[in-house]
Amino acid sequence: MHKQKIFGVSLLFLGISIAPLPTLAQVPEFPPETIPQIISQNNAQNNSQSQKKQLSELLKKGRELVDTGDYAGALAIYQQAATLDGENARIFAGIGYLEATQQNFPAAVEAYRKAVGLDPNNADFQYALAFSLANLEDYEAAEAAYRLTAQLDPDNLNAYLGIAVVRLKRGDYEAALAMYEYITQSRPEYWQAYEYIGAALMEQEEFDRAIVAFNEALEIAPNESRLYVSLGNAFLKKRDISQAIAQFENAAQLDPNNALIHLQIGKLLQAQNDLNGAISAYQLAARLDSRNPDIHFQIGQMLQFQGDLDGAIDSYQRAVSLNPDLLEAQLELGKIHLKRDEYIPAIVAYRQVIKLSPDNAEAHYGLGLALQARGRAEEAIAALQEAKKLYQQQDDAEGVEKVQEALNNRP
Repeated sequence: MHKQKIFGVSLLFLGISIAPLPTLAQVPEFPPETIPQIISQNNAQNNSQSQKKQLSELLKKGRELVDTGDYAGALAIYQQAATLDGENARIFAGIGYLEATQQNFPAAVEAYRKAVGLDPNNADFQYALAFSLANLEDYEAAEAAYRLTAQLDPDNLNAYLGIAVVRLKRGDYEAALAMYEYITQSRPEYWQAYEYIGAALMEQEEFDRAIVAFNEALEIAPNESRLYVSLGNAFLKKRDISQAIAQFENAAQLDPNNALIHLQIGKLLQAQNDLNGAISAYQLAARLDSRNPDIHFQIGQMLQFQGDLDGAIDSYQRAVSLNPDLLEAQLELGKIHLKRDEYIPAIVAYRQVIKLSPDNAEAHYGLGLALQARGRAEEAIAALQEAKKLYQQQDDAEGVEKVQEALNNRP
């Protein structure tokens, strides 16, 4: 496939996600206030007075530990409470909550199943069980628990969202879309459902349908900047750069202090060869977020193309000072320093690239040239031979030819 690439901007790799988009990768969270509030309630009618008092004290202490964030300590308390009252569903639900909070989902599932066994008609317990099962990637069981939650509490929106998400996780996009459509019918004001539909369609590369869904969301929530970002990404996937720019500009009007939006506008303008517009967008992004290495890298590319090598070096160095692992910036520093016969900084930059990406043939080639210029013949030959091997592995005949020329022309 031919990749349109202008000054290092590949249209295949543009696109950003602004603000949380809780669709494909996230299992819906159960309301954090539900279980902590009920775990301190004592149902121990059948216990002796002394046991009731001891249990009440344990539950009070456990609740205090939950409130302070000491989940491990609270868990030990509730496990002790469970030995005193093994018929109290709320205690087991509390244990499940504390295990889930600590990402121990197998233990959470075990505890919630005990709670559900003791109180099968409790929708909160069923929902928490579904959440934990989904985190264990037991999607079939999770969907069954979400369905039961919805039966017990038909107004529980998260239960329907959970069903849709686990269907997405299983790759059953049509069934997930059907559930999202159901949500739009039962909750027409819930614009996020259209957003989720659009995101699912994007995953399926059905970009026209995704655009329709995002526009439906915008009809309900016209001031949500992230919907314009999603629209921009959809048009970008269709390679409609003008429409993509228009949508990102709409997002920027609603969220003018979001540096990532201006960064994306800059990349798109750069792809359209609007260099002045691109650098203005990048500079605005840099003013909004001076610690974003990608912004400084993009400014460096623009300055390098315009022939301002000093400015480009400054921008690339800012980028790597913020992210030493930014391979692209290190590689460009190596190229500029080599072009300017500044061999020692070129060697440093190329070695950093090789450290990050040992199979980068271009870095080995540049390193070989810089070492050769410094009279370090043995090291230069080793670097050039490694570059030649890597170019051969990549079936890059042009790369092999230029390395061989360098080897033939060595002093």
